[in-house]
Amino acid sequence: MGSIWFDVENQQWHHWSQRWLAVCSYALLERQLQGLEKRLLKAEEALKKLAQRPGKDAVILEKKVTEILKRYRVTPYLVGIIDSQIHYDKVYKSSGRPHSQSSFRRVRQTTLSLTFHRYENEIRDFQVLAGWRLYVTNATPARLS
Repeated sequence: MGSIWFDVENQQWHHWSQRWLAVCSYALLERQLQGLEKRLLKAEEALKKLAQRPGKDAVILEKKVTEILKRYRVTPYLVGIIDSQIHYDKVYKSSGRPHSQSSFRRVRQTTLSLTFHRYENEIRDFQVLAGWRLYVTNATPARLS
């Protein structure tokens, strides 16, 4: 590729040529694929543990999910979905066995659940690009074949 640039201070044109080389390293490809799979499995295990005890606050749960995805560097490849269910329980004001005339109040209870899944398209895109490196050089083809 040829490139050209005009220097305003010196009022000069600068010309140069460069080549782009795409190189695939199969050793790097294997390391990157194995690394991604290990990170995905560890992140899924951490999310499973978190899903067993999601807590009561959706904001805190969302923060913990985000931290796990960042820690294992799988943010583009995994998504956590937080579901919140609200129900109201009766709490009787008096002690003893309740009856139809007992006074009560409703208490709001929130139940959180966490599910997650992989973005298969993003993982497939990573697998296609894994192992490839792009080099840009201005060395001539005779010097660098």
